[in-house]
Amino acid sequence: IYSGSKDYLERALALVEDAYRLNPNDYVVQFIRAYVYFYTRDIDTFMAALELAVRTNPNISTNGELALYCAYAGYSDRAVELFERARNLNLHIPGYYHLTPFMAHACHGDYEQALSEAQQIRIPALFMDPIARAVALGYLGRKEEAGTVVAELLQLVPDFGESGKELIKRIWRYEHPVELLLEGLRKAGLEF
Repeated sequence: IYSGSKDYLERALALVEDAYRLNPNDYVVQFIRAYVYFYTRDIDTFMAALELAVRTNPNISTNGELALYCAYAGYSDRAVELFERARNLNLHIPGYYHLTPFMAHACHGDYEQALSEAQQIRIPALFMDPIARAVALGYLGRKEEAGTVVAELLQLVPDFGESGKELIKRIWRYEHPVELLLEGLRKAGLEF
């Protein structure tokens, strides 16, 4: 899906819609349907599918995954609600779920809190881990620490200066979060 291949997404959409027609009340089908609509950039249908999945099974911590995509789509307030519910259901949620409150705090200009959430991601091989920390540190003006984190990012994705903007745009779907992240990375010392 990250490749942006249109044929791949069309096939995924056809398969998930077939599955949905066969079993519209299945949480897993609803979850995957939301995920596919996110990547087809049909955000309205994504949000409707997300809400259906959450209503079908509100007491499952994997809704924290949906919260993450909700944040990526620009709905940070709803995303944080879903994240908090997932965290209350499972205190051992995956670290990358913390990208949801990181983004919400960053969008609201609370970079100390954004950094606190970014530090809880703790998945060094996931390029969003150093991105989140670098962004928060960049906005906080902590250039030396930010430079160290940017070096981590460049170890993971050596051509990030050239490809990073496109990678971020593939994940986040709205201009404001994309520009917020890119500006934070610039402040951290990364050049695009």
